Amino acid sequence: MLISLVVLGIISLTPQSMTSSLFLINQMFQNSCLITILCFFAAIFQDKNTFFQKYMHILLPCILIVIVWLKSLVIYANELLVQCTDSSIYTSRASYPFRFDLLLWNTSKIAIAIFITYLIVNFFPFFQTPFYELFDTSHPIISYLALGIWLGCATWPAETSCYFNLSTSGCLPATRIVFKDVATTVPENPSSSSPPPVDVPLP
Repeated sequence: MLISLVVLGIISLTPQSMTSSLFLINQMFQNSCLITILCFFAAIFQDKNTFFQKYMHILLPCILIVIVWLKSLVIYANELLVQCTDSSIYTSRASYPFRFDLLLWNTSKIAIAIFITYLIVNFFPFFQTPFYELFDTSHPIISYLALGIWLGCATWPAETSCYFNLSTSGCLPATRIVFKDVATTVPENPSSSSPPPVDVPLP
């Protein structure tokens, strides 16, 4: 837990731009450390309060999904706002220079990965067995530690997909495509057009 706190503090105080090669690694470690810390405190609250002990299996995934998804949404929105301002156009329907629908979908991948992995780890307890053997104890806090590590690792491929998709397709196009009515392309003076071909009899 101390390692997670220290790592999270260091990488949070070291902001990276999306153009940096370290941005993706920074986000991966932020997710892993943040999820591990939240799972650790969830284990503490479960031991101290009967309400959390009864509903923690519902509260924990909801809290993790909301916090991590909002964090990713805010970070990528701010980065795209900076990256896309000079290379995009503003339209009457969008007040921001990036594709908000693409931002929502790609950041939601991280939330989906957390939800699916949470179900798998809980339905298949053998994923937690190596952690019990490592610490040589069956204390409930070890199951939360295992859950936090698995969930943190599960966000890595989702974060990678989110990063590359938004980096390549997140900005609005820099040129505007204008559609015109076909009728406007017809010449106004039909006489100015070339005459139709005339059949010439052969000799």
